Amino acid sequence: MGLYGFKKQFEDAILSGEKRQTIRGPRKNFDNPGDIMHLYTGLRQKCTKLLMRVPCVKVEGIIINSRSIYVGKMAHCLPWAAQKPRLWASLLDESACDLLAKNDGFESYGHLMTYFAESLPFVGTIYHWDFERRTA
Repeated sequence: MGLYGFKKQFEDAILSGEKRQTIRGPRKNFDNPGDIMHLYTGLRQKCTKLLMRVPCVKVEGIIINSRSIYVGKMAHCLPWAAQKPRLWASLLDESACDLLAKNDGFESYGHLMTYFAESLPFVGTIYHWDFERRTA
């Protein structure tokens, strides 16, 4: 069971089903497919708001660097992942990068890259959820 806090800017995209995944850095306890994800805004604050509970359906590793995105096996299990992404992941083409960004609640690949700019290179995990099986 994972708790996921989101910035207010993503609330509408989550509630509408436009955002169906989240990209996260390394976590001590990570979710697996079948686990229930608890999605919040204002997590651990007075204004905490539960958006929904959803089942995790897919977990992938991700590396975002200044020029490209790689997606594949669980990156947080691979300490060398950032140095050798081609050994465990596929390089996304421009249309796949744009789709990834839109599924994560961004207008475009460029907006996603701006959001992660200060964290590059970024090694983490993509957690996908099933919006149709959500509960409040």
